[in-house]
Order: sequence, then structure tokens, then C-alpha cells
Amino acid sequence: MNIMKIKQTMLDKGITVEIMEKFIFPETKDETPEEKVAFAGQMDRLLTKEQILSIMEEQGCSKNEPTIEFMSKLKDKPIEERINIMNAMDINESARSRLNDDGTLSIFWDFYDENGKYRCVCPIINQLSEPAIVSLTYCGCCSGHVKYHFENFLGVKLHLIETISSPINSNGAKQCEHLFEIIDKVGSGEYNFKQEQLKKVSEETMRFMRGKYALDEIGNGKDALAFVDGDETVLTIFIRDGYYDFAVGQEVILVVNLDALEKVKKIILATKKPNRKPFPKTHILLANCGHRCDLCVHYKGETSVSADERDFILACHKAVYGDCTWEKNCNGCHFPDCTVDSAHCRKEKGIDKCWACENYSTCLKTAGWPLEIHTRTITTDQVTWAILPYVKGQYGN
Repeated sequence: MNIMKIKQTMLDKGITVEIMEKFIFPETKDETPEEKVAFAGQMDRLLTKEQILSIMEEQGCSKNEPTIEFMSKLKDKPIEERINIMNAMDINESARSRLNDDGTLSIFWDFYDENGKYRCVCPIINQLSEPAIVSLTYCGCCSGHVKYHFENFLGVKLHLIETISSPINSNGAKQCEHLFEIIDKVGSGEYNFKQEQLKKVSEETMRFMRGKYALDEIGNGKDALAFVDGDETVLTIFIRDGYYDFAVGQEVILVVNLDALEKVKKIILATKKPNRKPFPKTHILLANCGHRCDLCVHYKGETSVSADERDFILACHKAVYGDCTWEKNCNGCHFPDCTVDSAHCRKEKGIDKCWACENYSTCLKTAGWPLEIHTRTITTDQVTWAILPYVKGQYGN
């Protein structure tokens, strides 16, 4: 369970500023097991059950992709046969699954300790200074873990209905069990082609709109996002079930793939001249993670922004990411005591630059704010100074 990742997901899901301000977040990235458990309790008090499930199903550690060799054993198999194969193989640290009579999917672990009680699979729990009864909200992290892997294994899309039970919530009397709704079956076991196309549309839409235009992004917190320049609405996107409606002027275009998006882009370019100005390039310095050091609020060296501009830029960061610590504490990638996560990750993988990694485009540590159609409200300046500087090569920065 990563509290700061949960915080980011809460912002992505549109949790209001009023609620966010009631949370107590750790002061450092070194979150203790006790802080993690306590934070789950805060979520129980401050969020609805629906909000908690929506947030926690996006969490989870060890989200590595399944091997081609493993997936070949499941290829062209129906979901029922895949479940049988996987249960017999005893993969994923003994996580097993079953199709229920109502069409839902249960995924569970059933590890036992030396006393015959169920035990928790989360290593963090074993680090608690004292045994404790822990909220099932904490176990939603494992719900996100199994959701990710079983979507791949079974060729389906899953939605978390409930974290049913856990050893750490029942003193070892109950197993770890997670209940999911199957919302999209794909018999071939490949990624759902339609969903992948929509994801590409989402990413390319934001890349195009932010790269060409300096606009306010006005979301309704539910299912719509408008790109606005003063009194002029350049584009409104309505998020539908399985497609997008793009409204440009009086025209509404159904978009399900990149070909349809290209038509929309041409219409926008014909009706609105691009107004995105390039970043200042006084002291350009590109970090190994792909960020512009000279535009980063943490960088100690010479920057491309003035001291007077810094306070305004800090306010933009706080509006987008929350009330985090924004002190100048980084000397750049060649600083020998660099402690950022991406530096450790590169060392483990034996690469010098983050963008040399196959996972670069999906890694939040290095790819800045996620490229996706959202429903928050983010101003032009907040996009410019808190999002664009941290995305390598996508906006001419």
C-alpha cells in the first residue's frame, strides 16, 4: 500500500479539495506500516464505500506483465478452462479464483500459518510493531494487485465489488477474498482491443490539446471535460460507455479510435489557431528521468524561471498534486546521493535513462501527470507549469 499513490488516485478520481484537506498524509516518502494502516482508517471515515472501492482497485504492487510462455498456455481457452488451468498450476503465490453462480468472480489466497490459521500475504503487515485488526480498506491494495493480473490471465475487464474478507481483519479466521464483476469478456485472452483503442484515443487527445493549445480544462467531476479559452469552448468531450462524443462547435463526433480522432483534430485546427508557447530555454538541462531539471521546482541549479515566478509555480503544483513538500532538494541526476525512486529503479534495471525502459510511458514516476481524459478542473497555468515540464518530449519541452 502506497499512500502517495493513493493520494494521486484520489485526485484523479475527483475527490474534492475539502475532503482532501481533512486527510493527514505522511511527511516523508518513507511510510511506516503503522502509517499505512492508519491511513486506511482515515479513508473509512472520510470517503464513501464506492469511492474507496474505485480508488483501491487501481492500487497494487508487483504489476509485472505475464510472460508470453505463460499466456500461450491460456490462449484460445474459454474463461472457465483458464480458471481451471490456473488453479491447477498454483500460480501467482497461490492466488486462486472461481466463477460464482451469479457471474461474478472471486479471487482468494488461502495461506496458513503454523497454527492452522489463515495468514496475510502482504509483507508490510508482518512489519507492524504489534499485531492489529486492520480495516478491509487496507486489503484493497491486494484487490488491485489481483485485478491487474487476472484481467491479463483471463482476458477480461474487472470491477471491484467488495473486499470480502482477510486474515488481518478476522484474526486469521477468514481467508483473503476479493469479489469482482466481470464487465467485459474477451475470449481470445488478448487485451481488449476496443479498450486499448480508447486508451490510445485518451492519451493522444491530451497530448494534442495540451501540446497545441493553452486552455483551461474544465471537468464536471463525472463524465465530461471541456477545453476552454475565456468564453470560448474549443472542445467538449463526453465520456460514454465504450466510446467518446467529441463536441466541436455544433458538431458532435463519435470517437472510438485514432482514425476518428484525426478527423476531430483537423476540425479543431481549422477553427482554432494553436496558442501554446514554448517553454523558456535559458538553462536547458534534461534529466535522466526525462524531466526538464531547469523547469523543476526541486532543482537547486540554474533554472529557466525567475525567483519571482517560483511562488506562482509552486501554487500551480499544490493545486494539481496537493499540499506536498516542494523544497529545492535536488542537484540533478549526477548527484551521488540521489534518492529519488527512478534512480534506484534505473540502477536495478541497469539502464542510464528512464526513456530507455519499455515501461517508460506508463511509469508515473517518470512520465509526469497521466495522459488521459479526466473530469477534474485544471487551469491553463497549472497545466503549463505543473504538468508539461515533467513529460519528456511530448510538448516540445
